[in-house]
Amino acid sequence: MRLELTTANRRWLRAAALFLVGMELFVFGPDVQAQTTPAIALHMAIPEPAGFGWSTTSARILGAWRTTLRRESGGAIRLVLDIPEPEAAVVGRLAAHQVDLAMLTGVGLTQVAPSTLMLQLPGVCPDHPTWDRVRGRLDASLRAGLGQRGLDVLSWTDRGEVRIFSVAPIRQPGALAGLSVWSHGPDPALEQFLYAAGAQSSPLAVDAVAQALASGALGAVAVSAEAVRGDWSHSLHYVTDAPGIVATGAILRDRGRLAALPRRSRSLFDSTAAQMAELLERDERRAEGQALEYLRTSGIQTIDPTAAAGAWAGTQSAGRAALVGPVITSQQLNDALAAAAP
Repeated sequence: MRLELTTANRRWLRAAALFLVGMELFVFGPDVQAQTTPAIALHMAIPEPAGFGWSTTSARILGAWRTTLRRESGGAIRLVLDIPEPEAAVVGRLAAHQVDLAMLTGVGLTQVAPSTLMLQLPGVCPDHPTWDRVRGRLDASLRAGLGQRGLDVLSWTDRGEVRIFSVAPIRQPGALAGLSVWSHGPDPALEQFLYAAGAQSSPLAVDAVAQALASGALGAVAVSAEAVRGDWSHSLHYVTDAPGIVATGAILRDRGRLAALPRRSRSLFDSTAAQMAELLERDERRAEGQALEYLRTSGIQTIDPTAAAGAWAGTQSAGRAALVGPVITSQQLNDALAAAAP
């Protein structure tokens, strides 16, 4: 059995693209409503805002998985993607074991299991190959930490390298001093990196970012290329690949709730989930590359940070050091650095 991107799913993807102007994509209509035979409904909690907690790419793949589970199980398994809600609410439902599955960003992951911050420490995983290596070497340890909360990792996800998109060029950390910088948060790793550079991390809601950029209240955003929105690009003229962070996320499952699945259903769930995870990793990275290329062809100028590599490395190190104690242990920091070594 394979996940199939059917004609219906392609139509659903086109509808999903409307997430920039509404939240209708997760109101699935008759398929969620009507069943002629008893079915197991598996609910997945999804964080908002769109573009940060989930994307059109992840929406398309989850839609394909949903269709495959329904078809292969003869309607016995229904995957219900809940209406997106604030990530704090998703974390709360997950902690209370009120949901079967949950998609989390690195923000939510850190709240559930602080050890997962090892995948997002400034400068430790500056690119996808290093992130893959660290994730592979620390996988058992990270899964064990989540297992203590009764959770299993269904899929590690990355939403791209975090870059600084700015109004003025940012060639070295000192150029961030005094700037107000927006990021999807609260993200302790990115916030400590920005503080180490002398910047202020802005708590603005997503909908307020465009106006703040236009007015000069914000000088930059620190996000992945795919998360840069069209109305922001009118003010953002430069991009610097400097934080050395890959935006990390995961799809988690509640171990206890899914233990009740019959053996055949569990086997079907596991096999199709593995295919879903493979598609997510491949297609999210492809989408990141396409988004970055689009922004560059739209006029955003790339700033090469290598001339100030030492200064950037120092800022990353200071950001990491500030996390030891409040969020991670010194042993976890050392383990992450060791895992990143070629």
